[in-house]
This record gives sequence, C-alpha cells and structure tokens, in this order.
Amino acid sequence: MAALNRELDSIRLVKGGKDKQKAIATSETVESYLEKKELTEGQRKAIATALTTTDQFIAWQGKAGAGKTYALSEYRQIAQGQGYTIKGYAPSAAAAQVLAEELGIESTTVARLLVSPTPEEEKPRKQIWIVDEAGLLSASDTHALLQRATEERARILFVGDTRQLSAVEAGNPFKSLQRAGMTTAYLNQSLRQKTEYLKKAVDKISSGEIAQGIGILEANGRITEVEGRDERASKIAIEYMSLSSDERSKTLILAGTNLEREAIVEKIRSKLKKEGTLRQAANVERLKTKDLTSVQMRYAHNYQKGDVVMPLWDYKHQGLKKGELYTVTNQGKESLTLLSGDGLTVNVDPAKFHKAVYERQEIEIAVGDRIRWTKNDRRLGRTNGQEFTVTGIEGNRAIIASQTGKTEQINLTQAQHLDHALASTTYSSQGKTAHRVLVAASSDRTLSQESFYVAASRAKYNLQIYVEDKEKLLTKAQQSQAKKNPLEILEEQHQEIKRKLHRDLAEIYASTSLNRESQRQEAESKRELEKASRKNLKTEDLDFPKENVNFELEQIEKSEKQAIRRIKR
Repeated sequence: MAALNRELDSIRLVKGGKDKQKAIATSETVESYLEKKELTEGQRKAIATALTTTDQFIAWQGKAGAGKTYALSEYRQIAQGQGYTIKGYAPSAAAAQVLAEELGIESTTVARLLVSPTPEEEKPRKQIWIVDEAGLLSASDTHALLQRATEERARILFVGDTRQLSAVEAGNPFKSLQRAGMTTAYLNQSLRQKTEYLKKAVDKISSGEIAQGIGILEANGRITEVEGRDERASKIAIEYMSLSSDERSKTLILAGTNLEREAIVEKIRSKLKKEGTLRQAANVERLKTKDLTSVQMRYAHNYQKGDVVMPLWDYKHQGLKKGELYTVTNQGKESLTLLSGDGLTVNVDPAKFHKAVYERQEIEIAVGDRIRWTKNDRRLGRTNGQEFTVTGIEGNRAIIASQTGKTEQINLTQAQHLDHALASTTYSSQGKTAHRVLVAASSDRTLSQESFYVAASRAKYNLQIYVEDKEKLLTKAQQSQAKKNPLEILEEQHQEIKRKLHRDLAEIYASTSLNRESQRQEAESKRELEKASRKNLKTEDLDFPKENVNFELEQIEKSEKQAIRRIKR
C-alpha cells in the first residue's frame, strides 16, 4: 500500500506542476535558433517542447543512440541564454560524471542531492535539473526528487528509455509518470549504428520486432552458438586477442552475470600475459559486494566470518562509524561480533542499522591491466565505474593512471573497492557506446527483451553474440522482464476481477437458463400427463363387456400364483 500511495503522490506532484511555469523561450526564438542546426525531427521537437512548455516536469523518451546528449547540449545553450541555471543529476556517479563532461554543467547523483540540506538562501527561480538515465531511478528516489523540486520551484527534464533495464528496486517510475500524462517528447531515430545490417537489426529490436532483428543478425553471421560458459569465454578471448591494440580499446565485452564476466576476464588475462601485454603481477584483496537483499542483511545467519560490514551512517549507540570497515569475527543467533580497523570489538544486531556488506576476494593485477573502481569515494575523488590502467608495481604499492592522465598510488596490503575492467555486465553497460561489442548471452534469468536490447544497441559498427542456444535466445529475448508499477498491478488485478466476474455471471446465467429450461420441460410434461389423464378411457367406456376384463385379470392372478408354487418346490 505504501508503494501505491508513493506512486499516486508522484503522479499528483507531476500533475500539480502542469502550467505552473513560464516558457523558457518563445516558439519564434526556438525556431530561429534551430533552423541553422542539423537535427533529426525527433531532436528538433524534443528541444522545442522542453523550451516552450509551461509544465514544471517533462520527459524525453528516447531510443538508445538517438542523439539525446547532442539535443541536450543545444537545449542547454538556449536555456542558459535565457538566464537559467542548469544542473545535472543521474542515478550513478559514473553517469553524472559523463553528464558533467558532455554538457559542461555541474552534475552529481540524485542520491547526493536528496541527502543534501535545502539551502537557507533563496534558490534561483530560474533553475533546471536535467536528470539523465531516468529509467534507472527507483520509485522512492523519484518521489523524493519531485518533492524537492516542488519545494525549490525547479524544473525537471527527465531523460531516459523505458525499453531498457530499470532500477533493481521494484517499480518503473519513469514509465508510470509518462503513462499518467507527463508531457513527453519522443526521440525514435537511432543515430548510433553506422553499419547497415546493425542499424536495421537494432531498429527492429527497439520496436519490439525481436525475431526479425535476430534474423537480420543471424543472416549476417553475428550470432554464434557455443554451449558452455568456459567455451563461450574462450571464443570471446580468441576474438578479442585477434584485434589490434587500438581495436581492443574500442571494444566492449558484455555478459549477463558476474560469473560469466569473470570467466571471460580470466581467459583474456591468461592470453595477455602470454602475449607480454600484462607483466609484473601482484595480488590484492578486493571487497566484492555480497549478494544479499536488504531483507537478508537484517538476519545474522546470512553472514560468515570474514565478511566486511560498512555502516552507511553513524550509529553512536552501537559504536559504529559511517564508512568504516568492520570484519565479522563471530555470528550469534541475532547478533554479530564486529572488529574495527583499530582493533575494537562491538556486538551489534544487523537489523538495527543500514549497511553495505562485502566479502573478501583475492585477485591478481599486473602492469598493463585495465581496472575500475567499484565504489564512490569523494574524499579520494574516485567514482564507481571509473576506469584506470596499472602503470607500475613497486613493492606493496601499485601506480595507476586514469583516462584523464591523473596518477596515484594504491596500497596493495589494504582491501580495495576495485575489479578488472576487461568485461562488464549488461546491466552496468547502459549509457556506454563502443565501436565493437562482444556479448556472452547464456540462457539464464538475466536474458530478457530489455537486456538483449541494451546489449545489441551498445555497438556502432560491429556486434558479435555468443549464445548458449539459438532457440532459447529467440524465446527469452522476446520475454519482457520490465518492472511493473503498483498502479499497473492494481489495474491487472482489477481486470482479472472483471474477467472472473464476467465468467461467474455467465455461469450463473447458464445455470439459471438450464434451471428455467428444466422447469419449463417439467411443467410441460406435467401438463401433458394431466391432459392424457383427462383423456384416459374408463372400463365402462370400453367396447367389450366389463366381465371379460375381470376374467382376464383373474387369469393373470392365477398364473402368478402357480409360478410361485413351482418355485417353492
């Protein structure tokens, strides 16, 4: 019920923002500016809608690769020219960083905005929040964001795609708000794919014609059937190693699960070491997010000795500090014993505080390795998903260089939030683009219409898919796993109740009709019997004498008695 109320209130906030703002620019100003620009019809309409609407909250619903970023840059220029302050927000730090770099605007995560205090000084009345990757927003964050924007009188332009993967949490608020009538502009022309076969295939897949899209890919030799996870990993490793250094840097490798991703990384790193690209290896302990739901985190029996717990807030009454790492040393029925970095021991109830839980895993890194951070660290300027290259290893320290050229050192004796970056999961690839994409598509629960669309639409020139089973690919890629919103579920339940009611009424009507027919037939039979009874002839009306009838009856009775006597003998 709480989820339904939240969705209804989000819709109320959006509808409450209808016709509450002045247009950013006049139609004449927009047309004059855009007539000199090379834009698709969808881009042109999206920019015009966002600039001339009087609604506080609007959306751009766009296909993968539809040129949303370029359209946003043009929108930004006009809006800033009209005196508006523009800020960018996204569900992840990596997406926020990309938004900042591509649009040149101050950007951060939605989560950070929501926990930041509302400024005491009056906010500028003319402010716009661009929220990228809106399809990945959770229902709770979307609701809180709408509340915050309403309070600060900020416009919001939500940008995303409901056809791609949504947030891990339940619900798909971006879709819900569009269905509820939020002003939406559509960018349906994909500009990313540069080869003819790939463009046709992705267009078919994005429009829901999955079988036709797969058919185009298969006809062009883009789908290879390889049974077995290790075998698929080997095939992808061979394909990757056949590329030049420049081609490798423009290649994105995707897998549905972390298990498959790790198998691919292992195969490729083995070959890179033999090639000499990787050298001077060292081991480091990494902190890998433990696969626990928020509910499972509340129970002590789901933890093991050696697990690492990181409180998300300060909990002074339990002796826990935000961001500190605590190691599980003992596990009770309802409590955990935690050891802090400075050697202090605390006993805690895991149900009483919010936390992240990790397990320790030793991995090898080497000079030449591509590595990525797996957790944000503002103090050190690290962003989840940000990649870097290991350029040297000196004793217990590794020297790393980011893509911008920044260098730093990491301590190999301390557990780190990092992982190999050679391959990604399909889920984490949203927002990425590459010249070449290699996909490992096993027939597990991660394969769906949404994940297949995301994987296929990352490529610009070349796509190669390695599948466990082509028939299963065709089946699962046509099955949607899109999250349903509470209102959708309620509507489905309502429709099911209506269908059941119609079935029940039909059965009652049929039963009543049968009863009526039965009663009618019974009454008809009764009338016929009564009619026949009235017409029945009496013995005195017969043509032959009454004594003859009596004689016949006496003869029958006599014969019956004789038969009984014979039986008794």
